[in-house]
Order: sequence, then structure tokens, then C-alpha cells
Amino acid sequence: MFIYTQPKTTQPRQIAIIGAGAAGSTAASFLQKYAEASDVSINITIFEKSGRIGGRTLTVNPYDDPSIRLELGASIFIEKNRILHDSLAEFNLSKRDPEADSETTLGIWDGDDFVFTIDQKDSFWWNAGKAILRYGFLAPRRTQKLMEATIDKFLQLYEEPHFPFSSLTASVHKLGLLSATGQTGEQLLKENNIGDLYAHDIIQASTRVNYASNLGAIHGLDTMVSMAPEGAMAVEGGNWQIFHKMVEKSGANLVLNTSIISIELQPPKQGDLDNNDRLDHGQFVIDHANGWSLNEGKYKLKSDREAYSTEFDHIVIATPYQFSNISLGHGVVQRPLEKIPYVKLHVTLFASPLRFSPLFFGKREGESIPATVLTTLSKDDIPTPGGAQGAGKAGFFSISTLRKTVNPKTQTEEYLYKIFSPEQVTPEFLSKLFGVPVPDTFIDADDDTERRSPSPITWYYPHVFHSYPKALPRLTFQDPIVGREVYYTSGMESFISTMETNALMGKNVARLIMGIEEVFKGKIECDRGRGETGGLLKNGEKPKTRPVQPVFEDLFSVHNTCRLLVLLPPFIGHLFSHLVGKLIFGSSNQETLIELPQGQLYLVRPHSPKGYSELIFKDSSACIRRTAQDFQYQLVIRRVYEEGEAELLDEEGEDGEVDPDSLDSEGDEKTFLLDEALHFCFETREGSGGVLAWRDLSGDAGDLYEFVCDNSIKPSQVEQFELVARHCQYERKYRKPYTIATEEDLQSFVFDRDYPIPPASPLHSPTLTVTRSIESSDSMFSSSKNVANSGAKREKLLDPVEDPAPTTPTKKGKETETGLPQASSQPEAVEILAAEVAELHFYDFPSGAFVLQDASVTATVTDLGKWNYWLQVSTADKDWLGIPVVADINPVFNFDFLSFIFNQFAEDGSAYSWLLRFKDKPTLERFQEGLLQAMWEQLNEIKWSKIKDKERDYVADAFADLAMEDSEELQPVEEEEEEHYEEEEEEDDRPVSEHYDSDEEDDDVDTDDKEKEVNKQLAVGYKHDRSFVVRGSKIGVFKHTPKGQLQFTTNISKVQTSKGELFSPKKVMLHNEDRNLIMQKDSNPNTLYRMDLEYGKVVDEWNIHEDIPVVTFAPENKFAQMTHEPTFLGISHNALYRVDPRLSGAKLVDSQLKQYASKNDFSAIATTGKGHIAVASNKGDIRLFDRLGINAKTHLPALGDPITGMDVSADGRWVLATTKNYLLLVDTLQKSGKNEGKLGFEKSFAADSKPQPRRLALLPEHVAQFMHETKKPVNLTPARFNTGEGTEETSIVSATGPYVIEWDLKKVLAGKKAPYMIKRYTDDVKADDFTFGSDKNIVVALPHEVQAVDKAKLKKATRQSIAGDLLAGARRGSGRISTPNSGRYKLGRDDIVKSAY
Repeated sequence: MFIYTQPKTTQPRQIAIIGAGAAGSTAASFLQKYAEASDVSINITIFEKSGRIGGRTLTVNPYDDPSIRLELGASIFIEKNRILHDSLAEFNLSKRDPEADSETTLGIWDGDDFVFTIDQKDSFWWNAGKAILRYGFLAPRRTQKLMEATIDKFLQLYEEPHFPFSSLTASVHKLGLLSATGQTGEQLLKENNIGDLYAHDIIQASTRVNYASNLGAIHGLDTMVSMAPEGAMAVEGGNWQIFHKMVEKSGANLVLNTSIISIELQPPKQGDLDNNDRLDHGQFVIDHANGWSLNEGKYKLKSDREAYSTEFDHIVIATPYQFSNISLGHGVVQRPLEKIPYVKLHVTLFASPLRFSPLFFGKREGESIPATVLTTLSKDDIPTPGGAQGAGKAGFFSISTLRKTVNPKTQTEEYLYKIFSPEQVTPEFLSKLFGVPVPDTFIDADDDTERRSPSPITWYYPHVFHSYPKALPRLTFQDPIVGREVYYTSGMESFISTMETNALMGKNVARLIMGIEEVFKGKIECDRGRGETGGLLKNGEKPKTRPVQPVFEDLFSVHNTCRLLVLLPPFIGHLFSHLVGKLIFGSSNQETLIELPQGQLYLVRPHSPKGYSELIFKDSSACIRRTAQDFQYQLVIRRVYEEGEAELLDEEGEDGEVDPDSLDSEGDEKTFLLDEALHFCFETREGSGGVLAWRDLSGDAGDLYEFVCDNSIKPSQVEQFELVARHCQYERKYRKPYTIATEEDLQSFVFDRDYPIPPASPLHSPTLTVTRSIESSDSMFSSSKNVANSGAKREKLLDPVEDPAPTTPTKKGKETETGLPQASSQPEAVEILAAEVAELHFYDFPSGAFVLQDASVTATVTDLGKWNYWLQVSTADKDWLGIPVVADINPVFNFDFLSFIFNQFAEDGSAYSWLLRFKDKPTLERFQEGLLQAMWEQLNEIKWSKIKDKERDYVADAFADLAMEDSEELQPVEEEEEEHYEEEEEEDDRPVSEHYDSDEEDDDVDTDDKEKEVNKQLAVGYKHDRSFVVRGSKIGVFKHTPKGQLQFTTNISKVQTSKGELFSPKKVMLHNEDRNLIMQKDSNPNTLYRMDLEYGKVVDEWNIHEDIPVVTFAPENKFAQMTHEPTFLGISHNALYRVDPRLSGAKLVDSQLKQYASKNDFSAIATTGKGHIAVASNKGDIRLFDRLGINAKTHLPALGDPITGMDVSADGRWVLATTKNYLLLVDTLQKSGKNEGKLGFEKSFAADSKPQPRRLALLPEHVAQFMHETKKPVNLTPARFNTGEGTEETSIVSATGPYVIEWDLKKVLAGKKAPYMIKRYTDDVKADDFTFGSDKNIVVALPHEVQAVDKAKLKKATRQSIAGDLLAGARRGSGRISTPNSGRYKLGRDDIVKSAY
């Protein structure tokens, strides 16, 4: 570990810190640590306007008794708040539990009634039942996951490369948090499908008590912080002591009761630069005064005091600038200091012997009232940003009973209370709260201790804080560096306002000062290689390096454990979230009795046509767990993840709709109640550590689960596990402890048998990822036609039946509803490219499995001449099938199972799927090379031998079933689940009437298309919440509603040239902050048209070039349409160029034209956030450019299929190309060589390290089912990533025929099988795209409708979802479109143009 070193100077650096709050104190502490570690001499002076350290952390003494302390300001923090918590040990401070003396009841009041109450003294199940009954299970769970994901992103700010950060805005963007800060909490919760009731009651109560803000007036990040207060603690005696100790240890010169009047920049003195005694910007002169008073906005010196001036090299302004009244001279700051509006919060502490009056809360006398009351808005309240109206009908944000105490004067028991309110608490308010008169002075002046009734208020302490900024949504933040050697910490407040985050900014500023002193000049050179850094350099001086002693390791290293940090707001409010979180999510007190740490879980179906067995968990553990009920135990099988795989939680069951045939629908854990009905048993087996087996009580007769132990598990461990299982079954049956059972009692739970447990086989498992050969896994193959799994011989099954069915379906078993297609004979061949022996399986639609047809066939690939090729599968006496080798066969090679899956299409449009299984990997590789040669030559009409070896490898990689290395930036995809308890209006997917009459009858279901034109183009707005759909010479305009739906707004009824010629745009693109629409006319490829969307008409016709047409066009960069950027990019078949509409005459910029001599047949273009360019062609190759006018940095070889669409991730990491039958995903990040870490856009790949492509194709069996349903081949629409500034790409959307298809990028990169979800419509999907800034909602243009579909409504591709539920709910509504508010798109007869915005 190395750190920055600076040359010794003759004078120490003078550093001024203005403000001794959390940020200023922490900055001083870490400046001292960094300076000591770097051997740099510094002097720190802290100026504090008040007479104390700690800022908004302060304590008061009730009754003026020093033995009783209450936190008035920032109250709590938690163990994972690293800076604050570590200070406890460093300064030997004692901590206390703030909940130790608090009462257990809490309620949420809306000004009319308590909407929810809990009491920790009640049973867990009672409280949890109340919570789940009102809010369901999913809303709390989704909130928890969203909070954890959001906080996890923030925590990266503690780690390299994000720490230290010179730009908070840039860091927020890189961390992907703009989606949280850029919208209100209300919007964020709706976007994540969190129920309105839970948001209103629970989350809004938390934002009000923590930030005095309603959900509509606080950004999403602070909303999530409000929900993360578990495990609170405080410092015994007051939290301010942390910051007092920091200042004390820093050795700083502390100047209290001193106001800063002005800061001026003094030019450098003669000789300073030569001697390096001062930085070359000169020094700062601070005018300050001890004892000055502020009068009418100006400081006035008291008669007996004087003003002083002091010189400094660095300035840290660690206080909100607008409250400081500091005058900044010329040149002090280069960036203005933002004056952020702060919340004015009244905090009132008081003591009383009384409890709350039930009448105040609308209850009857004698009813109990919760000790702590949080508030939310009533149904009649109109949300406002703040103030008294922001508090709503309740009038306050919270009232907390802090604890019981004893009044030292009266020696009577009383209660300490705290109120947060937007206005001063009045005696009238307290009179109503307690139901007794409270005097105007609050405290009764009568000292008569013999009075019959106690004084209602015995101690009273009001205080007004500018507590935290009004956290309205924002996308930019004040950066910490505001001038040369001038730093500002309060920019963090509008991002997250907590003690910990202010301390983090203080630490960050200290690191910037000591490590990157001359950031404005760029004089610091930093070698970030392992083990070296640069120092503060003179001109021409080389960086010096020296090792750091281990004692300083923690100062600069990344704290890996800080990823678990949870932040807390400055004021209390943790109690409710703590209680509700524990109620909703429970506690992990279930005891594990015994565990087998490694094995595989199978479901074995000896008699099922679905296949013999299925691997459920490839890596798993088995344990027996005690439940919350006496004498009840569970057998639990948990999935065990490899390193990095844990982010892919619930991969097969997270998407809401569960395939009824899927066995992995329960996610990462399967539980079984240990009962004798399971017939739990075990046996030892050679080659494994033993096998546990038990009946599948929900399956067919004979079905059983098997846990195959790893070889590392000793037989004695398995025997002990089985013994514990017997103990548990005994206790369940007799409800007695097993310790009183006799040996005979326990023996009754031993289920001995004369036959072995059927061996499990992963024959049909989609998840096994170990390459096998036929010799190493006999059970996977068979030389017999009738038995495909006969490697392990057995005489009987677990539950034997007469004449048992074969272990795997075969062609001699049950008749399939899908007959075999007629086979074609082998045409005359010119050359044989491959001929290999394999098993042949046919996909059976009814059972959903591949059925063995022949255990030994010959698969032959031949060249017929004239670029025609043929695949024949036959035996000596039978031709099974013969098909041309073309791209439409959708080839998939799976080396895990030594198989090749492909489609066959009959002349009548029917589609079928076949599987060839080879005996070993070399055999499959030989067959693959021959087939790929045939496909490539057929597509490119170039001999395979003419291309380079590296290009052959590239093609082979694209068609192999490979997993890609995951992107570090990609975060785990949140789990999405069906919400059963909240009733929502179901989406009406059936065809709607083509009429637009307001008097349409319910019985009118005439859906025949009376118009020739259909929807065909879609443009989704980036800047505004609008989508535009082209339908002939009309354009429909739709508004995106907060609920993620579309609302028809208006239509542009005539798209016409300046000469009045109507035309149907071939392509459209939003431009100039979505104010314009760039369009192309099919018959005029050299001209583009600009429509002003405000007026709804074409206002410009641009001639691009007389000789160079426009094939397609794209924005200057991915988000250019959000700006006023006038230029954009275009391509012709052999040229790439920039278009500038500001040019006179032709708009093509000649100096920025890249033209190729040969015809490359360019077909698609896309740009990254930085303006890097990806261009694809109908030949199938892809070129990556860093800018226009030069050769491509990277040229990716063609697979042969024409590319019809392109998209690129905003950071340029992922390139996405669309072909007719599949998508191609390419990782452009270089992982080795001299350009490691660079993108293919920036530097060329080495000749031997081309990127590995990922071919995203539908599974052949799904293709066959698609065609079986629609009689149409696959034809994918241009695929798109979800897009948004600061939003990570997590999903891909495309469509074919009536199916919308969404790929989960995380699953794709992990190599998951079928990583996509689908939704079927009644008509073909013409265009589709995500709404901007979200991956949740997809806009879908059908021929005569436009819809927004929630991604959660998509389902796994199963026989049911592919067939669709088109008949379900056919009469759910009339289907008519009666008004523009219906949300359906249908152009009326008399529609006129309205403003789109």
C-alpha cells in the first residue's frame, strides 16, 4: 500500500475549517491522520460561530438536572455507520441503546384515525398478521429489497474508485442513483410496484418523522434512507462527544464564538513559488471576529472587541453557506455556492405526569393510545411541500414518549416527550393533547407542592432547527471543490442528510486536500497501479514513492465490510421501521439441528412422460430445522451459490408468473414438513457420499426427491442425519420429546426395502453445467431404442407397479399429438462436410419433453453445390428427416449435454424441433464445424477455408451455448412477484372495436379492420412523458400516466411535405428535447423532414446529399434528443456521416464523411452516451468507431445474417444487434493485453482476442411452438435496451409475430437457459420499446392499438403462455374506445392537431 507524499516545506500548510459540526470535525480528524501518514506538516484552525462543537448534535438537561440528558438534535446511528461507530472505540466512548427505556406501542395517525398500530408486547404472529392483512406481504418485501439495492449503490461511495470524489454529481451518475434522486419517493415507489396503502401509511410516516416531508416532496433516495434505521445506538452522554474528540485529537486550533466576516484571495508573495512555501494561487485572508453581533444582515463589532485577519492556504467551508453570512472576495470560488432551502423544524421537549387524551385522537375515554404517534396525510389532505399545510390535518409529524423519569423536585414519576412539528407548539395544542388546561407560560408558576392536581407541564424546552434541506428531486449536486483549494461540504446535504454522510464528506475533503491538492491545475500524476502512487510534484519532477507502514493500511484501503452500512437520519423515527421490519420479515431464530453441506437435489419421476428426472439444485445443502411450533421440524434443501452467483437470486422463480411444470418455482429453498408420510430413507452408494430420498407427496405415484451427497460427505454423517430425521418424525407424531422414545419406537420410522433407491439422472436438467462424455455418465445414454437411461440397473422401483413404464419416453410409448413430419431423401451431394453417429430425439408438444426416437442415427451435412447445403438424419433402413441448412433452423449447440437442437419447417408452415445427442465432445465439435461451415457459406457465399482461423472461432463461439463474464456494473435484478392481495384493474388484451363513436353499444365487438393503414413506427420520448406512433400519414400522441399506462392525447392527422403531399414516414426519430420529429419518406431517400411537434406539421425539408442517400439515422449520442444538439448521424450503404441542419444547401458535413470504396451494405447504426458509434450491415459484420471520419477501431466478423437493428449500452460496454432469427450481444470491454480495460470503441482488439459474442436465440422448442400457434416464422423486431440517464441496462425487448419478448440481461450473462419472458397479443406486434428511464414498462404498438405493458405481466415461455389466454376474460369489458382518456389509440374521423405538451 502506498500513499501520496509531498515534499517537506519550510512552513506548514495553513488550513481553515469553518464550522465544527459533523463535517468540519471529521475533516479535521482525517486531515491530521493523512498528514501524519504522509509526513506533511499542517496547521488546522477551526472557526465555530457558536460556543460548542457538534453542529446539529446537542443534548439538553431536563429539569436542569445534569444527571438526565436528552438528545435534542441528531439522535442515533448504527454499528455499520463506519465513521461514527469506529470513533466509539477510537475515543473509548460508551454507547447506549436508545430503545432501552422506550415504550413498546406505536401507531400511525392520519388526523382522523389510527391507520395502523403495533405493540411489541403482543405476540409476533398477532402483529405480523395485522400488518400482512392490511398491506399484504409483497409491498413490505419489495420496499426492503429496493431499500437494500439503493443503499448498496450508495455504499460504493466509500470505496475506490469512487472515493475520494471531486464531483458528487458525477459519482451519483456513475453509481446509478440518479433514478432515485431524480424523482419523488412517490414516483419511485410506484415505479417499483409498491402498494399505495403501504406507501401512504408506513413509508410516508417514516419520511415525515425523519425528514418532515411527504412522499411527493422528497426524492427517492432519502425515502429509502428513511426506511433503513435498524439497530440504533447512541453515545452515553451525547453524540456530540464524537466530534469533540475528533477536534481534540486533530490538534486543531479551535476558535469558538467566532464569526467569519469575509474571505479574500491574496496574490502570491515574491519567492513563494521558488521556495514552494506556498501554493502558487497565493493565500486566503480570513477576516473574523470574536464577539461580533449580527444586526439587520450585517456584522457589527461590540465596543470592547476587535476584528482579526489570518492567512490560510486551504479553506474548508463546513457549514451551509446561506446561514453563514460570509462575504467571498473575487477569485475565491470558481463555482457559486448553492443556497439550498432548508426545512424549518420545531423540536419541542417537555415533561408531564399525564398521558395522551384519547379524545384528541378521536377515541373514547379509557381507550389506550400508542406511546409514540407518527402521522401521515388523511384522505382529505392535499399534499403540499412543507410547512403547516405539509403536516396535514394531524398538524405535527410525530410525538414520541421518550421514557419515564422521576422529577427531581417532586420525586414523582413523569414522562419525557418530544414533538416534531412545522410550527411552534402552543399551549392550546398541549391542552387538547392531554385533555387539561395548559397555562400560556406552559409551566405553572405556582410553586405550591401541596396542590391537589399535578401541573400538566413540568419542564419545557423548545428549539428551532434548520434541520435538513428540502430534498426535492434533483439530478445535480454541489461538488466539494468550489475553488482552487476551497472546499465545501454541505453539497452532501441535498443528496443525503445524516450525521454519517456529513462525516463522509468531511473525510472526503480531507483526502482531496492531502491527496489531490492541485486538482484544478492537474499537476498531480497518479500511478494507480498496485503498490505505487504519485505525490505533489514540481514542474518536471517525477513522482516519488514509498511504502506505508501497516498501521496506516486502514486509512486508505477499501473497507469491504462497509457495504453493509445502513445510514440513519439525524432525528429519531427508527422505532417504527424497526418494529414493522421485524414483524413483516421476522427474525432468524429458527434453529438448524444438523446439516449436510454439499450435494445435489433431484426430482425423479420413474413413470412420467415429462422425463425420468430433473436436477433442481446443482449445488445445495440439506438441513433439518426447528420451526416456531413445538414438535414440528422441516427438511430444508437450500441452493448454494458459487462466488458471484449469489446476485442471481431466484433466477427461475422471480418473475411473478410461474410455470406450472417448473420445479424450481420456489426459488433458493425447498422445505418439507418432516412427517412419516414422506417415507424418508437413505442408502450408501458407490461414487457418492450417500443418497437421501423421500416421497413427493404432491406429485404422481412413484415420484420422489433425492439428495445425492457429495463425495466429501462421510457415510457416518448421512447416518446421523437420518437418525435426527427419525427423532423429528417421532416428536411430530407423538408430540413428545424423542428422549423418552424406545429403540423400537424409533425403528418404526426406518423404511427398509428390498430394492435400491432409483438413481437420479440429469438427462433433462437445464441447469447442469459440467461437461460430460458418454463414458463418464452411462445413465445419460442408451444403445437401446426403448430405454434412454439404463446405465444403472435396478430390479424394482421405489413404489413398484406391474409392468413399469420405461424410464424415459420413447417413440414406442404414449402416442404424441404432434405427428412426425414426412422425411425427405438425401439429394445428390458434391461433398460431405460432417457425418457423425448420435441419438435422435423429437420434441413432443403435449408432454413438453424431447422423446427418444432412435438411439443410433447418422447425421450428415453435405454440400449440394451452388451454395446449397443439406442436413440428413437417417439409419441404414430409414430416413428420419432431411432439411436445407439455412439460418431459419435456429441451431443451438449445448456442450454440457453433448447435444444439438434445431428446427424443421414443413411446406404447410408447421414447425418441429429435433435434438441430436452425441457420444462425446470431440464428436459434437466435428459435427458443429461441418454444420457451421455449411451455414456460413450459404449466408456469405464465400468458402469457409478462405476466412481466417480467428473469424471461424468467432462464428463458432456465437453459436455455442456459452456463458459470458458478467459486468461488474450490473446490479442484481430485483425480484418481481405477483401481488395477490391488491386488486388492480386487469389489462384488457382482447381486440378492441375500430369505432370511435361515443354512443358505441356494449355489444359492438366488430373488430374487422376497415382501414388500410396500420401502426408501424414508434418513438418513445426521452425528455417528456410522451410516445408517438406512426399510422400511415397520421401520428398518434400518447401520454405516459404515473401508473405506467398510456393515455391517448391527440393525433397529428396529416403528415405532409411543404407542397401538401401526404406521406407515411419510413423512419422517425425524436430530436431537440423531443420538440421535433425527424422523418424519412420512403420514395425520397436523399431528403429528411423535420416536424415541429408543437404545431404538428413539417417545417423543414433537408436535402442531405445529391449522391449519398440516407439508409437510416441516429442521434449524435444516446441521450442527444434530451438536449438542443442540432446534429445527428446518418449512414448510406457504404458511408457514415454527420448531418448538420444549420448548413446551407446539402446538410451532410463533408469533412466528417467516412466513405468506403466497396459496398458494405450498412443497415443499422447506434451511439453510446459518449458519442461512440456502432455500425452494422446486411452482411452481418459490425464496426465500432470512436469518432467520425476515421477507420473503425474494431471490426467484428459477420455471422452471415443481415443485421436489421442496433443498440448500444450507454457506457459502450454492450453492443446489441438484431437479425431475423436471433440477437447478438457483444462485450466490447478488453480483458487482457495492452488495451486491458479499454472498450473496442476506443482501442482495437488484439488479433487473437476478439470479443466473444453471445447469440440470443429462442429455444428451438419454443420456436416450434410459436410457429405451431401462428403459422409464421420468427422475425424479430429491432431489439432495445432499457434506457435512461444514470440507469443501468438490465433488460432487452424485442418481438416476433404476436409475442413481446423481454430478455433479462443478468440471466443472459450468467448463461441461464431461456432467460426471457413473453406476452402474447391477439395481433402482431409492429414496434416496441421501454419507457425512458425504466425497465418496468414496455410500450407496444399493435396494428390498431397501442398499449403499455408492465414487465411483471410477462410470463415464462411455456406451452400455456405461448398458446396464450386469448379466450380468457373475453367479456371483461365492452372493448370500445369512447373518449381520448380511454388509454387506447384509435384515430377519430374529426380529430385535429393539439399541442403534444
